[in-house]
Amino acid sequence: MRAIFKDPELQRRYEVEGYVVVPFYTDEDIRELKNIFNAMSSELEDRGFYISIMSKNVEYKKKIHPLIKAIAEKRAENILIDSEFISSSFAVKNIGDSSIFELHQGVSFTDEEKFDTYTAWTPLIDVDRNNGCLFVLPKSHRLWRQIKKTPDFVSPFRNIKEHLWNEYAVEIKMKAGEALIFNHNLIHGSLANHGKTIRIATLNAFKPKEAPLLLYTSTDKDPNNRELEVYQFHKDNYYTIDVLRKPDNIEGVELIGHAQEKILTFTEEDYDKMYEDMMAGKVLI
Repeated sequence: MRAIFKDPELQRRYEVEGYVVVPFYTDEDIRELKNIFNAMSSELEDRGFYISIMSKNVEYKKKIHPLIKAIAEKRAENILIDSEFISSSFAVKNIGDSSIFELHQGVSFTDEEKFDTYTAWTPLIDVDRNNGCLFVLPKSHRLWRQIKKTPDFVSPFRNIKEHLWNEYAVEIKMKAGEALIFNHNLIHGSLANHGKTIRIATLNAFKPKEAPLLLYTSTDKDPNNRELEVYQFHKDNYYTIDVLRKPDNIEGVELIGHAQEKILTFTEEDYDKMYEDMMAGKVLI
């Protein structure tokens, strides 16, 4: 995989740990993003946790993406090498137990055998475990690789999440405007927001410029059918997708082939062994 950071030390830490935390938005950026969020709050969903790209309102997403991107790209260009935006969204935690976001990985945006994809997660308020900071499993991006389709990806660690939380999850406390830039294979999640205010963050997802922007999907509910359709986006409009349906109604999207879905199931012992092997220097992926 080629370097994505201009700073070699950031690149080294990203490759080893799967993430870095860097200064990103200015105070003025934060005020502007909060104003954008508040001006469009009537379009947002009233539930514990949501990401604006999940909205059914395409016109809302067409407004949100360029507004966030216009602010974020001024900061990203000082940090990242030849990276293109995939989508720019708000990630929102309302107050209450329903705002938890379980451990997961990012979907596959390209051929991950050849390219990394990565996200800058940036809170607009100071965050810790009480109000919805991210937790990550350091180095988990190095353990295995598989296509992560949308929707309904079957996580290989679906049965051992409590073990992963207890044994591997690390709290990432952050100041408003800092960015956690992480590999999409990195396992991450967040606890419920029990703070005093709504937690707003932005999600800016990136790929290397030379990487094709892909979507792996299947709407076939037959559990024995593992064939995925592979679509390529030829325009900057990934953020308009409906994650519950095929993207054949979006301009500039082409069905380019098929792939096989691989269903994995890890036990606690499986994960512990993979992690031990990785720490011992064995090359896993």
